[in-house]
Parts: sequence; C-alpha cells; structure tokens
Amino acid sequence: MEEVVSQLGYIAGTDSKLNPQVKLDFFNDTRQSFGCSALVLYGGATFGLYHIGVVKALNQHGLLPRIISGTGVGGLIAALICIHTDDELPVGISKLIDIRFVISLDSYCIYESVKIGIQPQAEGINLKAFTKKGTKGNTRRKITRFLKHGYLMDIKVLEECVQANVGDLTFEEAYAKTKRILNISVSSTRKFEVPQLLNYLTAPNVLIRSAACASTASMGLYDTVNLLAKDKNGKIVQWNPTTVKWTDASPAESESPLTRLAELFNVNHFIVSQANPYIVPFVPKSIRSPGEGVFVKMAHIITSEFRHRLFQLEQMHLLPRMLRGMADENVSGNVTIVPDLSIILCANVA
Repeated sequence: MEEVVSQLGYIAGTDSKLNPQVKLDFFNDTRQSFGCSALVLYGGATFGLYHIGVVKALNQHGLLPRIISGTGVGGLIAALICIHTDDELPVGISKLIDIRFVISLDSYCIYESVKIGIQPQAEGINLKAFTKKGTKGNTRRKITRFLKHGYLMDIKVLEECVQANVGDLTFEEAYAKTKRILNISVSSTRKFEVPQLLNYLTAPNVLIRSAACASTASMGLYDTVNLLAKDKNGKIVQWNPTTVKWTDASPAESESPLTRLAELFNVNHFIVSQANPYIVPFVPKSIRSPGEGVFVKMAHIITSEFRHRLFQLEQMHLLPRMLRGMADENVSGNVTIVPDLSIILCANVA
C-alpha cells in the first residue's frame, strides 16, 4: 500500500510530459475504479447521539468519509456535520461532545432556554432541544399529546432547533460550501410510495432542515412534516405541491440506502454506525464481541430466531410499519459500530 501511495505521489508531482489534464483524468479514473467509503448513521432516537462520538473519532484520525448518510436521528446528526467545513468541524464536534446534561428527546427545553435568555450558540452546534428540562409534568404532556394527536413529541420545537443550527441551506448549497455529500433517507406517508435518498443530486433544492426533521419523524414519536425547497427566486416552497407528507424511512421498505449510495457515488466500502436499540441485539455476534459466553450465544440464537419470524411476517405484509426495521437483513456494513447498551442505560433514557 505504501508503494502504491508513493507511486501515485510521484505521478502527481513529476514534471513529465504528462500535462495536468491527463493527470487529472488518470486520477479520476483510478478513483472511479477503486471506489470510495461512506459513513452511514442509522437512527437510534436518543441513542442516536452516539453517532457524534463515532464522527469525532473518525475525524481525529483523518478517516471521516466525504460521503455521509443518515436515517432517523442519524440523518439529523449527518446534517449537522455536513454543513461544516474541515476548519469548522472540530469546533462543532467539541460543542456536541461538551454536553453536561441528561440527553433526551423532550424538545420543550428550547422554550425554557429562550425564556431565561439563552440564545443559540454563535459557533458549534446547539443541542439544547435535546435537554430534559425536568420531570414535572413531562410524562403527562407526552401521554396527552399521544392520545390527542397520535405522537409523543412536538415536531415544531424540533424544527425550530434544527433551523437555528442548519438555517435554510439546501443540499446543493451545503455541498458547494463543504464538499461533503450529505444523504438523508425519507419515506412518504402514502402507501406503496418508494422511499427516497435525498442528496445534492436527487434533491438539490430541498432544505436540509426539512429533510432532517422528516427523517426524524418516526411513527408515534413525531408528527410527519412537509419537505421544503427553494424555487428559482430563492423563495421557500413545498417540494411536493400535493398534500404528501414525509417521515423516516424504514430500511425494510425498499432497497437499502447502501445500494443507492453505491449506485450514485460508486461507494464500495461502508462504515455503519448502528444505534437503534432494537437493532443492536440482532447485529451478528462476531461484530459485537468475539469472546462471549454461552448465555450470550443462546441469547443470540433466540434473537436471530425472533428476527427470522419477523422477516416472515414482513414478507407476508403482516408486520406493522414501525416494526419493519427489526426485520431488515442489511443492518451491517464492512465496518459496523454499535454502542454498548445496558439495561440500566435503557431504563434511564426511558
């Protein structure tokens, strides 16, 4: 590998008869044949904030791919990362990591922050919408909202938080600024509608903030939202002029986002950060830990059988939409990173 790098450096730096255009064509063709890597951030709700640590570690070692895709809260984290240049990214990640409060998805805290005079941060990423303002009345509000509207959280507060951090950038504008390729998976609420992978090629004028909120709007957690876009005059309009609304895309509803990324950007190596708490137990045992005991092996057999039955129900179209992600067969990539989730941690978050 070192010899290959040395020879490529020689071709790039030598003053031979090769003109710059020939060199550029050579390196473009070489990159196309060799392929590239992509980072995929899968959901996780509150646990989706584990993605921040993955991004920080990769960035510190110079391994952060230029292509980043996200689903659910992973789409929100991907959006917050891809709007920052290389110079801005360390500051933004540091702001994300320096969180000294309990993380939750009760977005009411942003109103409390404004009320006491806390304004959005001038630099870095403001995650105050994810802080828990207190337990007083918290459960009652959620239950009341769920019974009345069918979802637990207030999507308007999340939209306000995302807009404060992302602004009105479109996918195309973000790519022009950072050269990072942001991909966010969303799905239509209409039955049999094909989920879409939004990026600067498939949806250049779509606002990133609306796509991030749509990807986070899972059934029962947040209400569905409209995708917004900029027209030729810069005016913000609905991307789809009909009454179609958008929500998070279940991996089992269509071909994997990994397949679509490979088609669009010649990606052949995937780094997957899997933070869905109901998916982590189904990740192959060899990926999670090679030295597990007999009880863990038996638990893996049970979860594998359970997942197989779910997959059968999904094939017969008998599985509820919110459970389809558990039946997905493609939850891992070439490198799969999962958090070490304990029962105590899950109970604290719940």
